[in-house]
Amino acid sequence: RLDEIRRRWREGTRVVEMRITGLVGYDSNLLLINEEARLLQDDKRSSFYYGGILAVRAMIVDEPHVRFFVDLQEQLRGYTDEPDFSFSDTMLSAVLRTRVARLDWLSFQIGTYVGESYLFNGGHFRTQRGITSAITIHPEDTWQIRLWAEGRDVNYYDEVPDPQDRDGTLA
Repeated sequence: RLDEIRRRWREGTRVVEMRITGLVGYDSNLLLINEEARLLQDDKRSSFYYGGILAVRAMIVDEPHVRFFVDLQEQLRGYTDEPDFSFSDTMLSAVLRTRVARLDWLSFQIGTYVGESYLFNGGHFRTQRGITSAITIHPEDTWQIRLWAEGRDVNYYDEVPDPQDRDGTLA
C-alpha cells in the first residue's frame, strides 16, 4: 500500500491535503453544559466565539467507491465574554467510507477518534474518544444528506463539585 501512495505522490495525485477554516459564532450554552450540570451554578452563560481550524488529511485509499483517510485537526476557539473558557482542541481520526452495494448514490461511513483539549489559561481540560457512523445519500455531486450517529467517552479534568461532575459516555 505504501508503494501505491508513493506512486500517486510522484504522479502528482493529491495524497495529503491541508484545510484552514475560520470560526465565528455564538455559543448559548458554553461547553455543552446542560441544565442539570451547570458550571458554577450559572445556566445563563453565553458568548460570541472566534477561532480557526487547521486540518491535515492523509488519503490512504482513494478509489472511486472506497476511501480511507486519517485526519489531524487543531481547533483554536476564543470566547469574547468568557475568555477563561478559550481552548485548544487536538483531534486525530480515522475514517472508512464505502458505497452501499452497487448504489452509487448511497454510502456508509465508520470512524474513530481521540482528542485532547487544553484551556489557554487553565491547562489540561478534557480527553475524548469516540466512534462515528454515517449513511450519506448523494444523488448529485453538488449536494448530499447525511444521517450520522456518534458514541463518545469524555473525561474532564477541572475540579468541580459532585453535582457538576460531567465525566461519562454520551450517545
